[in-house]
Amino acid sequence: MFNNIKHRMWKKCLTPVMNKLGKNNLLLEQTRFGVYEISVSSHSNYLEPVQLDIVNIITSLFTCKVWPYRTPIRVNVINSKAAEFFPWLKFIKKINVDELEYHTSTLSKDDHELLLQLAEVSKAIQIVVDANYKRMDIIPLAREIFQRKCAEIEFEEDLWRQRSFISVDDIERLLKFVNGLNKKVKFRASVDASPGIFNIGMYRIEIGQVSKAMMVRANAILYTVANPFRVQKEGESSCKISFGVRNKLKNIMWKNCFTFLTKKLGKDNVIFEQTRLLETALISVIVTAEQIDHLIGYIKPLLDNLTIFTFELEAVPLKIINIITNFFKDKIGPSIIPIRVNVTNSKASEFFPWLELIKKVNVNRLEYRTSSISKDDCALLIQLAGVAKLIRIIVDVSYNRIDIVPLIREMFRRKCVQIIFEEDFGLPIHTTFLSIEDVDRLIKYFHNLTKKVRFYAFADASPIVSQIGMYRVVLSCTVLSKRMTVDILAFPRTATETLGSYLSLKSIVRLRENEDSVKLSFGISNRKKYKMWTNFVDFVTQTLDIQNASLQQEATMFQPSSMFMTVNAERLRTFTRAMRPLLEASMIVQLALETVPKAIAKIISDVFKNKKVLTIFVNVKNSNAVEFSPWLPLITRFNPLTINYTTSTLTKSADFKLLLRFASISRTIRIYKSVDVVPLIREILLRRCANIDLRVESIRDMSSISFLSTRDIERLLQSFNSVSKKIRFLAFTDAQPMNIQIGTFKVCVTDEPNAKHITIESI
Repeated sequence: MFNNIKHRMWKKCLTPVMNKLGKNNLLLEQTRFGVYEISVSSHSNYLEPVQLDIVNIITSLFTCKVWPYRTPIRVNVINSKAAEFFPWLKFIKKINVDELEYHTSTLSKDDHELLLQLAEVSKAIQIVVDANYKRMDIIPLAREIFQRKCAEIEFEEDLWRQRSFISVDDIERLLKFVNGLNKKVKFRASVDASPGIFNIGMYRIEIGQVSKAMMVRANAILYTVANPFRVQKEGESSCKISFGVRNKLKNIMWKNCFTFLTKKLGKDNVIFEQTRLLETALISVIVTAEQIDHLIGYIKPLLDNLTIFTFELEAVPLKIINIITNFFKDKIGPSIIPIRVNVTNSKASEFFPWLELIKKVNVNRLEYRTSSISKDDCALLIQLAGVAKLIRIIVDVSYNRIDIVPLIREMFRRKCVQIIFEEDFGLPIHTTFLSIEDVDRLIKYFHNLTKKVRFYAFADASPIVSQIGMYRVVLSCTVLSKRMTVDILAFPRTATETLGSYLSLKSIVRLRENEDSVKLSFGISNRKKYKMWTNFVDFVTQTLDIQNASLQQEATMFQPSSMFMTVNAERLRTFTRAMRPLLEASMIVQLALETVPKAIAKIISDVFKNKKVLTIFVNVKNSNAVEFSPWLPLITRFNPLTINYTTSTLTKSADFKLLLRFASISRTIRIYKSVDVVPLIREILLRRCANIDLRVESIRDMSSISFLSTRDIERLLQSFNSVSKKIRFLAFTDAQPMNIQIGTFKVCVTDEPNAKHITIESI
């Protein structure tokens, strides 16, 4: 067990049971990989008979258990004979085995026979031998195993042992055999041959240089997440490379690898530390500029499968920077990686060689630690502002206040949109970065920007919350330091042209009529973006003096934060004209529509005429479907992928006609109510639509569902056979569960907790 708490719980449960056996036969131990093991000795009278009886008892205990998932099996015959293991085969065959690991010190005749039995059960077998193993011809065994169910074999030696299992001649013999197989197989073992990659027949041969670092379990080291990956200055010609690993098992394996590898560098330079986050163990190695190239070469197989979550960089010798940059520049993927830059103990000018690597990384956030903001610091920060969107500048106790407004201006002219100035965490200092005059200078500058920016720092000022033009300025008191924090949320005059890039792609716009007014609802998932919308709409309504416009926040089934705005129908045209640039720049994924007067539908349609909407929600539950016709030109222009139709009844004169219009527009229609829908479905499928999902609006409507009967399913299948395209139909039914093929259609009925679902789709 990996979990220490559960380990103690099992120990507490088993101890009283073992005491009843006459003596305490409970063995508790911890493995070298951090896994806790609980062992029970079988020498008591209760389990005395013979080992075969124990096997039978355990087999009978577990064979009645259902195994829905694949369970790895480890077979260990190092301290016994393989013949003694055969009683376990009944148990192993019961389990759904996908991978099997076989530990042995020799490959005797009994081992061969046992492995062939296991090859009938498992698809992949890993054979691990210890120090007592003597090399033998394993090709006949591999042939026999591949003739069974097994399709993957791996031979390897125990930890830190190194020997070869096969020769080049053995490879040729094995290739002649596997080329005659009618299945895809994989074989892996150490070989006496030179590295290379070859294509022989239908198989690819890869022979690589295997260093002793890879003798650890490769599948346990792959895809390790390093948080952080740190390069620190250790001396004039050396550096310390560190990375944190949270997984205890992987941490121990990496520790063993580094201990072995650094001995090749002349001495043991590995340091093991514990970070402030107790779950993260930090592994560090100190190397010189001459040793770094060898180290990277040794651990390359491990670093190739290392995912870096955070980079922490310091100014180190140029040769070390070049080697690390050349290694990582082609291995950084498209993911966003935070960068931490520390120039506290060095000069900013020494850090410039790292810029090539930083520009290669897709940086979103960057943290810059320094003791002063010198000319070199400013030049470096301006370079970094062209890469990262958010830059946090942290100063220590030796910082002296300077005029930072020119620096801020230059940084905001680049890619950067958010700057935070703060002091090092926990330092009892009273640093301020700005005066109230500096705040005024910044606001004047922000008016010339064409993007939304945010600035945060400590200032000498009094508390204030003010809207200055298109900018929100918050000066609040920080209790611990008794200083003012200034938070300027700059919302530029050209925001209506660029705001669309800041909106959530899951935004929803819902439109519906409420007496003599129209109700607009914007659902925005991100709270900061929701606040931004609220501020902008407040500004518009106050500027236009729209007295009847009201705002309120409400949680909906779609979004946690939705903004409902009720506008008088007479002033709707004025309001939409002011909001047009904002709405046109927004990406709307879902649009929910209800019946409204024709004049209102025309105004809204004019605003959204050039938009692309993926999903349309049509609600005619509380109105007549005929009244929905003013929205049809807009929906036709959208050409949505899906139309969700909610109604209380399906009347042939109104709903059918409207749904047939939708069937000519969209490929997928979901109907949230049902009566005898077979004629309607037949007519819909004669048009463009190929996917129909028939459902109720909510769980509360389950009692009123008109289920499809078995007779309805037969009628549907007869209709589907006359359709010359692939279709898919989902609905509720009262038919019995089934999974059959009827003609060219697959019919599947599943029994869910609330109802039975039927799916009919073309094969």
